Amino acid sequence: MSKKISRCYYAVIGLPPECTAEEIRSAYKKLALQRHPDKLIHSGLSAEEATARFQELAQAYQVLSDPNARTCYDSKRYQVQTRQPKPSSAFSNLFRSMSKATFSGYGDTDNGFYKVYSDIFDRIYKAEVDFAMDSGSVPEAPGMGNLDSPYEEVEKFYEYWTGFDTVIEFGFEEKKMELKAREVYAQRVRKFAETVKSKDKRVIDMEEGKKKLLRKLNEKKRIVESHCVLCDQKFKSEQQLKNHKQSKKHKQRMSMRDRYRDDDDNDEEEQMIKEYMNFMLDKEEDVN
Repeated sequence: MSKKISRCYYAVIGLPPECTAEEIRSAYKKLALQRHPDKLIHSGLSAEEATARFQELAQAYQVLSDPNARTCYDSKRYQVQTRQPKPSSAFSNLFRSMSKATFSGYGDTDNGFYKVYSDIFDRIYKAEVDFAMDSGSVPEAPGMGNLDSPYEEVEKFYEYWTGFDTVIEFGFEEKKMELKAREVYAQRVRKFAETVKSKDKRVIDMEEGKKKLLRKLNEKKRIVESHCVLCDQKFKSEQQLKNHKQSKKHKQRMSMRDRYRDDDDNDEEEQMIKEYMNFMLDKEEDVN
């Protein structure tokens, strides 16, 4: 039979090793209420698991609240902290499923995109909650949804996972190695989320829609920028419009507009001015 693995007592009460005795007492009182077996059973845990979680908390407090026991524990905690997982072992199956996950279409089937990847993200989240032993200490993860989910929900889902950070500790004695292991794991999850996002039809369709809209706006802008409102003429390019604005006809219209237009004119007056200018210019051309 393998040796029973236990969590670091500081992780159990959710405090760093340098915490004070008062912080330990305060944390225990709060967690004792949250992890009382009756409350955990009511939340859906079995009686055996609920009791085990409460006993773990009680054991951690018993050691850390006793100065002598705590000193002894601190001197040996990396030796007794044998349960800490290494990314290459405890999470190897998870990473394999992340890298090899395949799907068939985007429908609501067991092998559909949203079911396949939703299951993986659920497993990652469950590992966080199981380590924390208290779901309240891990931000709730939004559901992945399906093909018909509102895009606001899609954005929230990927915002959560592309910004993922972990509460899991990997048990390295050196602080730098511990932080590095956690960051490597978090980075891998974030990269996985980015990859899944790039395959999500909802995201693909949204990006395509944005590109089409941008093309239409650019086309409209190009038309507007190549249109002389004063002369009511359209041009195929900005250069043609620029050349037109240097023409004698356009400058004559500009001069006449400035002559007859005041700051208080309205659309009707503007139209009358334009018609008058057309009449005068046409008359001038006839004379010439």
